[in-house]
Amino acid sequence: MTLANYTDQEVFDTISAHLLDQDMQSCVTHRAGPPGHCVTSKGQFKEMRYKAPDGLKCAIGCMIPDYIYDKSMEGAGVLTLVDTSKSAVSLYTYPSPAKKAEYDKWTKRCLALREWQARFKEVTSRLLVALQNLHDNYLPSQWEERLAELRYEYGVGTHE
Repeated sequence: MTLANYTDQEVFDTISAHLLDQDMQSCVTHRAGPPGHCVTSKGQFKEMRYKAPDGLKCAIGCMIPDYIYDKSMEGAGVLTLVDTSKSAVSLYTYPSPAKKAEYDKWTKRCLALREWQARFKEVTSRLLVALQNLHDNYLPSQWEERLAELRYEYGVGTHE
């Protein structure tokens, strides 16, 4: 069964509703981290996650069905996730073909991933990046205002 492609409007509406409802960034914190990671008020480093262990999801994470999500996706950029030219091997941990059950499950997930990726082919890639940037680099208290700016910039929804 082929699912309909997403539109900019659907993606914007889904992600906006998710972020405003969740009102928290999806991340894990560490005592130390590499340069470029956000720092909390306690001096810890925040590492953003598509899906965090506590159940929180980032902008793009809320669009990833659980049946295709894998921890190995963490760290891949949003455009890599939705790019159908990327090999699923680069997004999923490759199991040993000797373990047939694991290999069969992996193959089905790869096919499901391809189908999911194809649904984004009509979505403006800059919009996906902007929504992910909103989650990662703005405080939740700033999201509503920034979403209004993006709504206007990308022509999605009503302009208030």
